Amino acid sequence: MGTVFSFDVRDHPDRLSARQAIALAVAELHRIDARYSTYLAPSEISRHRAGALTEAELSDEAQKIFAACRRLRETTRHSFDPWCLPGGVDPSGYVKGWAIGRAAELIGAAGCRNFSVGGGGDLHVRGEPSPGQVWRVGIRHPDDPKQLAAIVAATELSVATSASYERGAHIHDPRTGLPILQHTIRSATVVGPDPGSVDAFATALFVAGLPGFEWLPIEQGYHGMLITEDDRISCDRGFPLLPADA
Repeated sequence: MGTVFSFDVRDHPDRLSARQAIALAVAELHRIDARYSTYLAPSEISRHRAGALTEAELSDEAQKIFAACRRLRETTRHSFDPWCLPGGVDPSGYVKGWAIGRAAELIGAAGCRNFSVGGGGDLHVRGEPSPGQVWRVGIRHPDDPKQLAAIVAATELSVATSASYERGAHIHDPRTGLPILQHTIRSATVVGPDPGSVDAFATALFVAGLPGFEWLPIEQGYHGMLITEDDRISCDRGFPLLPADA
């Protein structure tokens, strides 16, 4: 998927079983990459983009992902739209978070209770890093990868940040189909229960900016934070924000 994934398992009665669970999760990530990567010509999504497969000929799993992307497109008022991208539909803005969720399911099913799975600016945490503590997820400052702009307090939560400071202008505006070069938003972070939706919402919130708070489904447990061009932090009331020096 063009990024690095990491695992942090804090407790398991059998260390061997924990390693086996991580191995299963890694295998699942490779399976997902082989099916949905736009960088691999034999992948299912690449063949669909090339016209070799119709949507009706896609696997049941891929069709469910497309259905989820359509729902998210409507929720975000088309600020998230995998069909607007050059080269054809690209559901990567949902699939990466969804893949993290699949990996987390496998690790949890193996009996691990306190762990995190991260990849490419997305993170899913469960349980506690140590008894009585919450996971503290750092949101990097747009100008300095060694400096934190904020810290999110998280338990049983997915966190995703979308920005241009790592990969340049890779986020496209669905209204124009072009990469966003000049923007009043420096980064967008969304937290919520579902990793795939959080990933898509973060991308959409970066595109939409402050108006995105109007469509973010707060009642379903999704909350957002924006860092604007003047380094101000704006977030909704339920965002689990801690001071950067906490």
